[in-house]
Amino acid sequence: MMNLWRWSKLASAKWQDAWEERLYGVPNAAILSVPGRRMLRLEAYGTRAETAALRKQFGGTVQILKKEQWLQPVNKVAPPIRIRSQLTVYATEPPTDADFARSLFIPPELAFGTGSHATTAGCLRLLCDYASTLKGQPWRAADLGSGSGILGLAAEKWGAESVLALEFDPQVVKTARVNLRRNRSRRLTLVTGDVLKWRSRDRFEVILANLFSELLIASAERIVRHLKPGGVLIYSGVLHSQHPEVERALQAAGLRPESVNRRGKWVYGRCRMKNAE
Repeated sequence: MMNLWRWSKLASAKWQDAWEERLYGVPNAAILSVPGRRMLRLEAYGTRAETAALRKQFGGTVQILKKEQWLQPVNKVAPPIRIRSQLTVYATEPPTDADFARSLFIPPELAFGTGSHATTAGCLRLLCDYASTLKGQPWRAADLGSGSGILGLAAEKWGAESVLALEFDPQVVKTARVNLRRNRSRRLTLVTGDVLKWRSRDRFEVILANLFSELLIASAERIVRHLKPGGVLIYSGVLHSQHPEVERALQAAGLRPESVNRRGKWVYGRCRMKNAE
């Protein structure tokens, strides 16, 4: 088992927005409030090289964690998250009377995507709304930058006959595979790969892309090549200040905006191929 390292730093609470932007896209990062003080504790977990790079960029300290430190259970667990009354995402084992068809168990681990972040929650809401229009129709989904697997698992719950989930980080893929077993997935295929090199013989009715803006812009044309005529892209992970550039790239690739939503500093949206009948 590899060693796990932690980077940490204290910062003023007034700079929370700035730190959320700086750390967005950093795997396994967290911003914690310090009780009784107007301070934040910034943390990120990873390899020695990854945490050393954060210390070089932002200052702070780095320490190795003993196995018993990082395997111990988390005391504070987020409450269940409900999506459109159609899905409940649990951070702990769901109660025995939970409706399995409307439940997901995604504990907070070293993989992004528990449903609590605005980017993930926004994608879930748009997916739920669109999936309701596809009832009775066969459809397939691709989940790019799948993280914990939550979006692909939700697509499976809401009727996708098959889901392809693509994730770049092999360690995150290991966590996601556990989540697939936890949720008894049968129609989701999880692969390790780079969205910028993604090739598939299949074309999809729905593509989910919870990616930061630079990657979404760079992969826009490749995403369109994998959409069926009339297919829909649901995207998130975009800061409001970055959205105009993202929207231009998506339109240039052949997509027509259908829904653009803002939640705090984040934007998520749905767009469709322009040549749809």
